[in-house]
Amino acid sequence: VEVVPSDRLPDPHPDDVPALAEALREAASHRPEIEQADLSLRNQQIAIQATRNSLLPSLDVYASYYLSGLDGALRPTFGNIFQNDFPNLSYGVRLNLPIRNRTAQADAARALLEQRQLQTKLQNAKDYAVWDVSKAVSAVQQARDRLDAALKLVTLARQVHEMQHQKFTLALATVEDVITAQRNLAAAQSHVVIARAIYARTLIQYELATGTLLDRHNIALSEAIDGDVHRVPNIPGTPERPN
Repeated sequence: VEVVPSDRLPDPHPDDVPALAEALREAASHRPEIEQADLSLRNQQIAIQATRNSLLPSLDVYASYYLSGLDGALRPTFGNIFQNDFPNLSYGVRLNLPIRNRTAQADAARALLEQRQLQTKLQNAKDYAVWDVSKAVSAVQQARDRLDAALKLVTLARQVHEMQHQKFTLALATVEDVITAQRNLAAAQSHVVIARAIYARTLIQYELATGTLLDRHNIALSEAIDGDVHRVPNIPGTPERPN
């Protein structure tokens, strides 16, 4: 049974993986754990500022103005109000000095400790990203070298097969020599398929390491939320499939 895959194994291309420095920049801006740790650290800085404000003196200025009427008959009371006979005006200044506010001091100390923990978490995420991306870039380069070697081996095996076939037509080679050459050519072609699959897997590992898997394959989470998935151009002979 002929199996027609919906995706083709990729051919090596110089632009498949950028330089290590560029790959690290991609990871720093796309890996979700780095973005989450950075966001948590920014939120903690806001919390630290709030706790520090609670340790500062506060000065409140207030003023109020309202109308009133004398207690008695209903009509004179409303008349006093509308005619502004008995206005009331008050104003003042309130100063609060937090002296030995141990609760606020404890909150501030705890906020600083949590900030250091978040900074450590962010640095650990960046360090792990460097290790992960470096390993992925190296794996792609090794897989590319392996695929190049497999392609060269196929070329050599094909040349040997053609030479043995020509020698057989001239009665200079046996059937066993031709069959051996054919077997070697088939094995070399099988190694190319395996090398292509390994190269494709290392590319996916690189995309996972840098957090660019969705962007490289044009996958938008908004499509899943909206329920409207765009479709890619159909490959001849294969059913149409979504991104």
